Amino acid sequence: MMTSKEVAVTNACEQNVNFTLNIAPPFSLDNSTFFLYPKESKKQKSEVIKINFDPTLKYDRMSGIIKTKMRIDHEDHPHKEFVDIEAEFCFPNLKISEKKLDFGCILNHTSKRKKIQMKNTSVMEIFYEWKFAESEE
Repeated sequence: MMTSKEVAVTNACEQNVNFTLNIAPPFSLDNSTFFLYPKESKKQKSEVIKINFDPTLKYDRMSGIIKTKMRIDHEDHPHKEFVDIEAEFCFPNLKISEKKLDFGCILNHTSKRKKIQMKNTSVMEIFYEWKFAESEE
């Protein structure tokens, strides 16, 4: 489930520009080498820079923001440029006040209640259904 963003580029100088783009996972590029004539723009779908983001590489499934930099290496020139890249991803996350619920010893035909707080830490609406699993001991 890859997400992509297309970016158009324009050569604003009076010389040809030949450059390579480098970016670290979970980001990737469809094409990393580009050539532009003076004042030329890459706006057509087949020519734009396509930056991909793979959220499946976020193993902890917690919402957050990943920031990195895309490096631009110019051919035959020592200057390197950097562009900030950012991706926000949202998982349905709950924060529960207790890590463990211990009801202790409960007599037959009685009940015991414990109160816990749950908070939706995501921007997504969350609907959960709770069930108690019976022990198979």
